[in-house]
Amino acid sequence: MNAAKLKEAEDLLFECYGTELMVYQLQIYKSTQGRKQTKLQRYTSSTRQRNAAWKLFCYARSVNQVYNKTEISQQLFISRQGAHIIVEDCLQEGWVKEVTICGKPGFQASDVAMDEWRTFVRDHFARIENNMLREARESLKYIRNLRQPSLHIQDANESDTSVKRRVNT
Repeated sequence: MNAAKLKEAEDLLFECYGTELMVYQLQIYKSTQGRKQTKLQRYTSSTRQRNAAWKLFCYARSVNQVYNKTEISQQLFISRQGAHIIVEDCLQEGWVKEVTICGKPGFQASDVAMDEWRTFVRDHFARIENNMLREARESLKYIRNLRQPSLHIQDANESDTSVKRRVNT
């Protein structure tokens, strides 16, 4: 296929991918604005740090581990005092529980927070099912692979002089 036409197709697919990415980001924004029905949703939607902390607590619960306040501050790039405030807020509301796993005390999501997480995952899954972002990315990936040479002919200095087909990755 003509290299110029492949480049033109790649450029077009890149623009399509960018458009789908914008649609996806707007869907995320709209869903975040609409997800303020419960106190936990309002709390986690109020700042990126609170939202990330909720996800970190849920992750800890999912993999059966804990994070202490210092680790939370490091993971979220916030002060230890900021981590302390978030943890105390969440403990008071029952969204986080203090547990000890393998002798290490720390924090992880409560059942209430995990139920909210599962709702979030279901909503996210529905959002990506109704979005062309994945298809646009895959199309762009395929066209980029087509633009790469797929045959390698070894030169006289190489031991095997046969023609080999390169596997695109």
